[in-house]
Amino acid sequence: MKSPDDMLLRFVERLPTTVKDVILARCCMAFGRLQPMPQQDLFATFRAILRGRNTGQAAYTCAQMSAVLELILCSPEAPLPTEWHEAAAAQRLDNINMQSPLTQKHWKAAQDDFTQLRETILHPQSLRVMLMRELAPIGRDRRTPTR
Repeated sequence: MKSPDDMLLRFVERLPTTVKDVILARCCMAFGRLQPMPQQDLFATFRAILRGRNTGQAAYTCAQMSAVLELILCSPEAPLPTEWHEAAAAQRLDNINMQSPLTQKHWKAAQDDFTQLRETILHPQSLRVMLMRELAPIGRDRRTPTR
């Protein structure tokens, strides 16, 4: 079974291009990692946020990112703050029409897919198991979480 952070990466990686950059830019902004350069690789930054953590923090970072994604997906009309939009990835974001039927269809599909993930692999119990594995002492069987 894939870990929750692997599933978050896969979820974002598979997003249609019509919504992917907007979602990634908002995720990066939420973690203070949206940069004032249009060539920023938003997916690489997203991956670095999930993977670039200290031992024992992966589950917390994954839980934070899950909450950020949930908020983003329930608020498609919320724009990036003007100063960020003008500075970071503006060319890519300017070409996205959030009112187009195709974009709305893709956004709804992303919402539905994410809701399924929240009910399964991104459920708090799954994140708890991830946390317990991270915190298990070295040499202890990491497959079974302690209570």
